[in-house]
Amino acid sequence: MQNEEIIKQMREYAEENNVPIMMDDGMQFLLQYIYKNHVKKVLEVGTAIGYSAIMMCSIDPELTVTTIERDEKRYLEALKNIKKAGLEERIEILYKDALEVDLEEVYDLIFIDAAKAQNQKFFERFEENLSPKGTIITD
Repeated sequence: MQNEEIIKQMREYAEENNVPIMMDDGMQFLLQYIYKNHVKKVLEVGTAIGYSAIMMCSIDPELTVTTIERDEKRYLEALKNIKKAGLEERIEILYKDALEVDLEEVYDLIFIDAAKAQNQKFFERFEENLSPKGTIITD
């Protein structure tokens, strides 16, 4: 996989700094779903350090991700990781509270990986941005 060293560093950083990132089985499911369903455009709610967005982009060179993060420290770490991975052209990161973001684009997949208690609100907020045959997945 491209960016293996960056992924390894991100996992270590997440563990050392108590940043929640997806567990391997959940990530495997997500990546298989993306591959099998030819997902090209993803909205991710909850960037953290950019781990999931970078992993998703590893599946398909045409896949793009718009991801939203409200925590400044995590946003800045994600920016650094996305740049290290050379994915600035494919991953757009928005520094804002997801419930305050207005998007007009339509996505094949909406991946909600943020405050679990807010999942219903995120679902309601972004369901209009889902393509007719799209899917919402939460972690």
